[in-house]
Amino acid sequence: MDRGKAWDEIVEKYDRYLEDHANPPTKLKLPVRYACNLMLEGTSLWGDFFKEIQQSGIRALNGRHLLGMAIEIVIGSEAKLSFENGG
Repeated sequence: MDRGKAWDEIVEKYDRYLEDHANPPTKLKLPVRYACNLMLEGTSLWGDFFKEIQQSGIRALNGRHLLGMAIEIVIGSEAKLSFENGG
């Protein structure tokens, strides 16, 4: 996956989700390959939190928020990027 492609795809799918659903998603199910790609964005995306990502790896993203959604890292080669709404 090219640098920046994960972010672009997340935003595009988020926009489609908002068009199709009455409420915004509350959870982002983020496959490992997307999480690794987002790490490449460094401080431009993550700010000071990037230091924690560097120390702990993608585990640091679990439970953090991106675009207002709690991140859940999804493991497996068949894992898909998806959104959920708890309400």
